[in-house]
Amino acid sequence: MTTEVSVVIPAFNHAKYIGDAIRSVLACEGVVARLIVVDDGSTDETAAIVRSFRDIEYVWQANQGAHAAINLGVSLASTEYVAVLNDDDVYLPNHLQRGLLRLQDQKADLHLSRPLMFGNGQKLRAMQIHDLHAQSAVARLGGGLALLEQNWFVSTSALVFTREIWSEVSGFRDYELAHDVDFVIRCLAAGNVSVDMDPTWCYRSHGANASSGISEAQRILELTRILEPVLDGVVQVGGDEWRTRLSASRHSGA
Repeated sequence: MTTEVSVVIPAFNHAKYIGDAIRSVLACEGVVARLIVVDDGSTDETAAIVRSFRDIEYVWQANQGAHAAINLGVSLASTEYVAVLNDDDVYLPNHLQRGLLRLQDQKADLHLSRPLMFGNGQKLRAMQIHDLHAQSAVARLGGGLALLEQNWFVSTSALVFTREIWSEVSGFRDYELAHDVDFVIRCLAAGNVSVDMDPTWCYRSHGANASSGISEAQRILELTRILEPVLDGVVQVGGDEWRTRLSASRHSGA
């Protein structure tokens, strides 16, 4: 059984928070083979803070977006399994071990887990999710319908996956907001996905979140581009089984 994972942190101008992110990865003892920070052209103190830690691999690139930083980090990883942590979020100590166990026990290609939320002066709290609704959706369509109905896993910090599935779906694509949703939808079409309703990581809410500067019109445009081919049953990666299951769920009124 594989017990190691490479963790990729895409970083951009979150010097205030990235130390917490790194420390949370290091607290996941016994499973982290490599921690790779890809700096997407930060202009703050991100580089200095990352370099203050020992045994962290730091890579700088001119600003290209989070999707490109993640793809670069995954391409550098040498392990079978990879996890992503945004530079302003943190893992709980069991996040990586639990993700690895789920991936291997369920023979899955991608693992998603639920977050806790904190920040903006608020204490750590559970994310408000309609649990029974989400659980029933997961049971009906292996997580796919829940993903279409609500973005309940929030971000790339929820993901632990195989390098094989990342390669098969050609990595993360150039979406400013929804590269996480797009990646997961293509993984659902191409492989098996494990979903964990127990929180194993923490989403930090603050005024400089990556999504805070994105207009509602842009959000709608990106999600429309991503979901339109799925809702039409024309997923480019995968086979007839996914299209049949999605079509059946739609026609049943789910």
